[in-house]
Amino acid sequence: MTPIARELLRRAERDLGNARAIASIAIPDIAAREAYLAVYHAAKALVFERTGKTPKTHTGVRQAFGQVVVDDGLDQELGRFLARAYEYKTIADYDLSRRISAEDVEPILRRAEQAVSTITEILQRGAGSPSE
Repeated sequence: MTPIARELLRRAERDLGNARAIASIAIPDIAAREAYLAVYHAAKALVFERTGKTPKTHTGVRQAFGQVVVDDGLDQELGRFLARAYEYKTIADYDLSRRISAEDVEPILRRAEQAVSTITEILQRGAGSPSE
């Protein structure tokens, strides 16, 4: 695994820890946003390992990650979750009409943890990186 991918995974783990800590003090919007950022950083690590590039925007990461999911024959739900998780960030950051409830945040956190874990396992196997 390249140092860049390793650092992105470190950020993903940090974001998951932040999400759990924030959820424990009942700020579900911010916890959901941190969960998204964890998956975002993990997805970015996988994209970098497969393509040698790091997209500069959230949209670019979602698109490139979706392509990697297809190319690698991964579970399509993994790609869809990143897009859904972006909605949580949008709600937390901008949406004045919607909120993420305390009941909503636990399944979001569990799914984010699963996604980061899956991506980490894929990266640790190392198959298909541009350097191979």
